[in-house]
Order: sequence, then structure tokens, then C-alpha cells
Amino acid sequence: MPKTWSFPPAVVVTALTAFLGGGLAGAIFSWFVNRPEPTVMTYLVYQTELADPKASVLIPDLSVRVGKEIIQELRAYTIEIDIPRGARSGAAEVGIFFPHKVRIYGKSTEAPSQLYSMNCDQLDNGLRCQMSPVSRANNKGYRIVLATDEKESPRVEVVAKDVEVLSAPEFAARKSGMWEAFSSSKALGTAGFVLLVVLLFIIQLRLLRRVRRDGPGIVVGKIINPEGNPVKDADVEVVLESPSHNFPPVTTDRFGDFLLGGLRKFSLYKGRIRVSHSDYTSIETPIDSPIVCLKLERNAKEEK
Repeated sequence: MPKTWSFPPAVVVTALTAFLGGGLAGAIFSWFVNRPEPTVMTYLVYQTELADPKASVLIPDLSVRVGKEIIQELRAYTIEIDIPRGARSGAAEVGIFFPHKVRIYGKSTEAPSQLYSMNCDQLDNGLRCQMSPVSRANNKGYRIVLATDEKESPRVEVVAKDVEVLSAPEFAARKSGMWEAFSSSKALGTAGFVLLVVLLFIIQLRLLRRVRRDGPGIVVGKIINPEGNPVKDADVEVVLESPSHNFPPVTTDRFGDFLLGGLRKFSLYKGRIRVSHSDYTSIETPIDSPIVCLKLERNAKEEK
């Protein structure tokens, strides 16, 4: 028969808590804190009027020229690109597209550092730019400025790997929300770790309360003689090693039955039982179950 192993509840609780609280909780905490934070790119478009037809009505001699050409309307569109959060990425393509074909009179780009680059090629309806790397430097981002006679603001499109693109107002609205307070790796990791510790503490407390409430549980049994008849008034002593407990001695009733402990069966048992009676040979034997049935042999003098 294979050997049966049993462990005290205190050992089970301690081992479970050590495994979950030490290994699993630590691994989860490390993962939350050290996981890569998603990179977020934001953009903001605003315009500045450089020439307005209404101004020539108020000031008759006012005109804006590009070479020999008189420009009636002229606007400067500034596109600011920032990377407020996340790891540094390789590169990105940025498109500045107007709703239809436009004339661009001039353009300029600005990178946050001499180690960063922003190059733009002119298209029929806007600009196509390459920026590298996707990161900020000196607490600054990228900037694109272009001059055109188009009234409608351009749209911005970005192609970049593992980068979330948001307009500046969208990012500001998200950042002001409650979830943003927990969205960073450290904040979310700390919150998850605290919740896990609280959960483990509650589980441990419930297990310990059960062990204390139930105590060693119940030990019941029957003592019989060689003919199978019940032995009355036999003294029964039970000493448990797991869980550790000493029961007060009891005697069997007229049916040969005895009962020790509470009203709940507890399965993690390991101990010894001793049964004695004046007419029978005393026995002492290990037990691993709360239900015991033993047979007493008559004393040699009684058999004569």
C-alpha cells in the first residue's frame, strides 16, 4: 500500500502564503513595474493668418507678395508633434494632408536635438515627412511649419510601429481621467501588488480562523472484543501530532463507541491512540483517520 502523507494545516497555510505572497505576487509586481510602457505620440495643429483679404479693404496699399505675385490670403500652419510617454522608438512617417491640392509657399522643420532628424517632401495636397527617432529631447518635440493659401486645416496621419497616435486634446482628456492615475506601469503595478497582498491576507486569515475554529476536529471510534461485541468502559486516549492536540481521556459507552473533539471531521490527521481496559490487553497504535475501529484481545488470565 502506498504511503499516505499528511501535513498540519498550519504548514499548508504557511506554504500557500509563502508561495503566493513571495513567488507569484513578486513576479506579478515585477511584471507590472518593468513591463514596457506604450509609446504615445500627440499632435497639435494651429494656424496663424499672415494675410487676409479684409485687411486690403481697410488698408488700400497693403499687399503681400511672393516674388512678383500678390497674395490675397496667406496662412501659416504649425504642426507640433510630441512624444509625452513611452519608450523610444525607431522612426515614423508623418503625413500633413489638406482636403485638396494646395500651393505651399514655404515650409520649415524643427527637431528637438541635432541628433534627431525631420525631413519633409512636398506633395500636391501637403507634406510627407520622416522623423527619427520617435522620442523627445530637451523636453521638446518636433515641429513643422508651412505657409499656404488654404483655409481648411490639414489632417495629420502617422505611420509608426507600436506607437499610439492621439491629438493633443484627446491625450489631455484621457490624462485628466481617473484611469490615467493608474495607467502607468509603476502605479498599476503597485496597485495590483497591494490588491494581491490584501487578497492573500484575507485568504490566510480565513484559513487560520477555520483551523482555530475547527481545532483538531472530531475523532470517533468503536472498540470491540475478539467476538465482535462492543467493549464498554474502555479508557481511550488520543494524542495528535498533526494537528497538534491532546484530547481529554474518554471511556466507551455500552455500544463500545467513543467520541472526542468537535462536530466537524478534519482530514489532516496523524497521531496515536491508546486503549486500555481491565479485562483486555491494552493497545497503542498510530492513526491517520478521525474514524477508528479497534479490536481488544482478552487478558491471558481471563482466557483461562
